[in-house]
Amino acid sequence: MVAVRAPSRPLRYLAVTCALMVVLYVALFHEHPVDSWIGQGIVWYLNRTAACSALVLRALGESVQIAGNTVLGRFPFEVVLDCGALDAQALFVAAVLAFPSPIWTRLLGVLLGCLSIFALNVARLVALYFAGAHSEQLFQTLHEEVFVFLVVGAVCGLFLIWAYWAKRWAARSGGDPEAI
Repeated sequence: MVAVRAPSRPLRYLAVTCALMVVLYVALFHEHPVDSWIGQGIVWYLNRTAACSALVLRALGESVQIAGNTVLGRFPFEVVLDCGALDAQALFVAAVLAFPSPIWTRLLGVLLGCLSIFALNVARLVALYFAGAHSEQLFQTLHEEVFVFLVVGAVCGLFLIWAYWAKRWAARSGGDPEAI
């Protein structure tokens, strides 16, 4: 008889993270009716993202207006689902929730991480506004190539910082940091 070994911790973590990613991405990118609670939540989030971007732009001296999820100014732009960084937040949430640490550390990580990613995305949109006002080609390069990698890299960095903190917290509180 062949003995079957349980998957190692890293493989189990990877499997759970991937499963959570599939669930979150399906929930996020499935076509939702606008009047559904998920559809309304996404519209609300995109509108808030546009409003926060406009707030920062005004603080930087730009004369901009908002209309729903559209920022109107020298370089008008619309915050659509792909520009809301919800996919980056889904990646972060899946990685944190799958991590073997106490639930409160995971929930705190999700909250602070998502707020950080939101702020990073607002900064990205503001930078894209100024890039677009300067040059359409610069806007396209930053939007389609540069910022995609920077956001994913920032999400990975945020996760590593959070995981380091969670492991240190486990060691300080008498838990087994090697179990994490």
